[in-house]
Formats: sequence, C-alpha cells, structure tokens
Amino acid sequence: MSGGLRKANGGTAEWLANFRSSSFCAARRKSVGLHAATPYTAVMKSFAIVCAALLVALPAATAQTPLLCDHQNQNSYCEIREITLPFSGSIDANTGGVGAITVQGWDNAWVFVRAHVTTSAEDEFQARLLSPSVEIDTSSNRIWASGPYGHSWAVSFEVFLPRASGLELNTRVGAIAISDVTGTIHFNVAVGAATLSGLAGEVAGKTGVGAIAIALAGDRWEGKGIDIETGTGAIRISAASNYSAQFDLRTPLGGIVTNFPGAHPTSTGLLGRKLVFQAGAGGSEIRAVTSVGEINLKVATTEQ
Repeated sequence: MSGGLRKANGGTAEWLANFRSSSFCAARRKSVGLHAATPYTAVMKSFAIVCAALLVALPAATAQTPLLCDHQNQNSYCEIREITLPFSGSIDANTGGVGAITVQGWDNAWVFVRAHVTTSAEDEFQARLLSPSVEIDTSSNRIWASGPYGHSWAVSFEVFLPRASGLELNTRVGAIAISDVTGTIHFNVAVGAATLSGLAGEVAGKTGVGAIAIALAGDRWEGKGIDIETGTGAIRISAASNYSAQFDLRTPLGGIVTNFPGAHPTSTGLLGRKLVFQAGAGGSEIRAVTSVGEINLKVATTEQ
C-alpha cells in the first residue's frame, strides 16, 4: 500500500499495520498559508493525531500551533480546504475511514470547516492528481468525506459551530475531540482516542480501541447526562471537588483510581472494579465503562 495511508479495498488489519509502520507518522511539517481571519486549534495536526490514536495514547494536544501539512513522504500530497456553511441545528461529520475530527463551539451563528485532505500514490505528482477525486459532501447538515475506491486517501475535519448544536461524529481510525458544545451528541470511533470538555446535554459515544478523557465543567451536568464506553483503553475524568452527579464507572479488567470526595471503589469479579456513588447533591448520570483499562476520577487540577 503506497504512502502507508489507506486502501479502500484492503483488509483493515493490513492497512492499519502498514499505516502504523510507515514514515508518515514521523513526517516533517510545513506550514500552510491561511486566511488571517480564520481560527485554528491544536488538534488539527494532520495525522500526528491519528498516529497517537493508533498508539492508544491519552489525548492531550493542547498547545496552539498553525495548521500544517506534511510533505516529507515523496509519495503523498496534502491540501487544506476551508468551507463556510449555514447552521440549521446539527452537524453530521464522517471522515469516510481514516481521519481526526475536532469540534469547537463558538459564538458565531454559522459553521466553519477546515478539511485536511491527504492522498498517496506512486509519487507526489500522482498523489496531487488524485486529490480532486476526494470529495466532501456538505448537503443536508453533512460533512462527509469520500474518495476513489482502491486508492490511498484520508481526511481530517476541524469544525467550528454554535455552542448549542447536535452532533453525529464517525471515523474508523482517528481521534475525536469535542469542546464547549451543548446538545444531543453521539460519536463512534473504531481505533482512536476521544477528548471531551465543557459539554452538556445528552452525550453518548464509543471507541473500540482508544483512551477517553473527559473534563466536566462547572459544578453539575446540565442535561440528561453522559454515557461513554471503550473496548480497550483508559478513561480519565476530572471534575470540581463540589461537583454533583450520579457516577457509574466500571471496568471488568483494570483498576479505578480516585481522590474524589466520597468515592470508594469496590471489587467486581476477580479483576474488575466499579465506582457507583452520588457526588454532592446528585443529579445527572455520568457513566463510563472500559472493558480493558484503568479508570481515573480526579478532582480538577486547578483545585489540587
């Protein structure tokens, strides 16, 4: 598989192994010129994020850097596409297979999308010719990527939208990060980490393989609650010491570490642990389950 990205007709295990072992993850970065008025965040670091997800690292990209393209690999080409969309209440984003999705709530009434499109072929010239065949459908609240069958391509999205919004996010391999959004939020990742911060409403999400980090804002959850699962990966949750909620945290194969007031994990089976308790005045349910991995519930760092 050329370029170590993805072939739509290849087996998942094969292209995933090739992607992880390729030089793409260590590629040199070059800046891409952007309009001065458009925003950027750190999570859009091309496939550095996807590589981190494949290694099942805890998502922690926080320092802001300019959006970058990688061109050290002579068989690949990348470009940035910027799209402005009207907002009608919700967004459905799908990378089409490989790619990260970052969503950031903002105070504007419209949606801004930055798409990082990467193609791979026998040489950079052929990869450049392939790029126009990677399409992004923005009809009917969608931001869906699609590309030619039998070729190597990948798309990551960075989305800025109004804070009150519904979300449906899907990617096969890549990280997902959502910040400062209130609404009905669903996400699904086969292989990749997830970072959630400042959310409210009804949130549900799953990763097959990947760590999940949740930063709970304020002193209680506003809305129905949050329900997240990972098959293999650690879960890290932080909240203020006076946070009120009903916590239900479980791992059949792993430990639970906490310094949260009133939290006392108990054993389940030979190797499992659970932490089910009412924090403060109670309230919405915070449910998190990992089949294999540790759960860490900590008082937010600013209070330590």
